[in-house]
Amino acid sequence: MTGKLLFAFLFFLSITTVSFGQKTDFRNGTILQKNFCDSIPFEIVKNKIIISLQLNGSEKHFLFDTGAVLVISEEIQNVMNYSKTGSVTVDDINGKSNDSKIVTVKELQIGKLTFQDIPSVVVDTKKNHLINCLNVDGILGSNLFRNCIVQIDLQKKIIILTDDIQKLALQNAYKAPITLNQIGKPYLKINLTSEINIEVLFDSGADKLISLSNKTLSKAIKNKSITILNEGFGVTSVGLHGMEEPEEKNRILIPQIKFGQAGINNVVSIVSERTKNALGIQLAEYGTITLDYINKAFYFLPLKQIQDYQNQGTFGFKDKIEENTYSIGIVWTKTQAEKIGLKNGFQILKINDLDFTTRTPENDCSIFFADFYKNPKINLTYKDDKGNIKNAELIQE
Repeated sequence: MTGKLLFAFLFFLSITTVSFGQKTDFRNGTILQKNFCDSIPFEIVKNKIIISLQLNGSEKHFLFDTGAVLVISEEIQNVMNYSKTGSVTVDDINGKSNDSKIVTVKELQIGKLTFQDIPSVVVDTKKNHLINCLNVDGILGSNLFRNCIVQIDLQKKIIILTDDIQKLALQNAYKAPITLNQIGKPYLKINLTSEINIEVLFDSGADKLISLSNKTLSKAIKNKSITILNEGFGVTSVGLHGMEEPEEKNRILIPQIKFGQAGINNVVSIVSERTKNALGIQLAEYGTITLDYINKAFYFLPLKQIQDYQNQGTFGFKDKIEENTYSIGIVWTKTQAEKIGLKNGFQILKINDLDFTTRTPENDCSIFFADFYKNPKINLTYKDDKGNIKNAELIQE
């Protein structure tokens, strides 16, 4: 995603791959109530949905991420001491892996609903300062909701959980079948163009509207249905297990993404070797999303039939976190940043009035929550590879 988040503090918590060391069925677990319909309020923090729940009588805050399974922090596991039922290799969106144990969460409450005996992965969230900025205790993943229908209303900031599709207003909504993989992640097919139909993961933990694989991009370029706006080599994101490795990336323009008769025009996204076909939570800015895990269906009710994508701009670069500093992570071609000679590795000293010279957890969070993207221009102070300190005013383009 470009423009919506200027910096590489954009990170995706989704568990993209799991490899089981012991046999564990993530389809286990139940909901105590039947014939239910409950509205759950949530907060939006840096384009992430944060939900409050009760676990062992204490209020906890979890990130809502359909591209993941249920995840609890090591702090919760240390208190609850759930029995280990298996092990798993967890890959984040950048392809970095860690081994984690699987436990069964005996009970948690979301609103009026009680979820019981849900398989969960235990992760040390303290290793990532940026996850700590969100102050979350875990992730609510798709396996938790396998006996639910989940409706996401970003305008009202509520998620509706029900087991009866008739209780939801879905008149005139676009409908598509979904398939669920072995850990419950939902996949559907969409029309990228009139000639290209692709399968995508719906990943509410990803900030963007859409990401594409290199294979899909190549097909679309041959079809002349997608334009490459900019090229670059470097890093643009942080995953659950740390910074991605540098790689070639393309910033692209998709003329329209269609959902039946509805469409979102001029969508901008970033494609690389590691990106996969997925829809992200930004789609909810354009309409109400419903995931029917019970009957395996996806619904999208747009705010308007035809809408224009609202996050097209870029300042021509993204930053990355070094061990003790912040630096330029990637510079896009055909931008003002490239024209002034900005290069990967140049140290960032200041953006507007925010100091980048000191790396602390507190400063990481201050930078993470700064809304630079809202401004049409920024003032960048940086140190080049010869030690010269320079200033530049960059216009969003």
